[in-house]
Amino acid sequence: MPEYVEGQLSDLPRKSVEPMALKAGVPVRTLQEFLSQHKWDHDRMRDRVAKIVVRDHAGRHSMGILDETSFVKKGEKTPGVQRQHCGAVGKQENCIVTVHLGPSVRSSSPTATPPQRT
Repeated sequence: MPEYVEGQLSDLPRKSVEPMALKAGVPVRTLQEFLSQHKWDHDRMRDRVAKIVVRDHAGRHSMGILDETSFVKKGEKTPGVQRQHCGAVGKQENCIVTVHLGPSVRSSSPTATPPQRT
């Protein structure tokens, strides 16, 4: 599992099994078998992420920002692809929808500074 996560977070141009396994120094087949045989426990993962977020980011002025993002997909091999509302095109389309959670705290500074009036 660490090899897969590190590969996904790496700067590799392709995040497929072979480049990730080679970068991690593990046999390609080992990573392929891990992905094909492993079943995600979604409830356990959700609970674990919630505990980490509370532990590391809880505070009076903290909040989470949820964002749904959709990607049009052709074909049916990617998990989660189905005909559903796709915000990227504003209509029903064959796509995948992902949900992202990002922390925000009051002490954060903006990424852009507004121009100063003179």
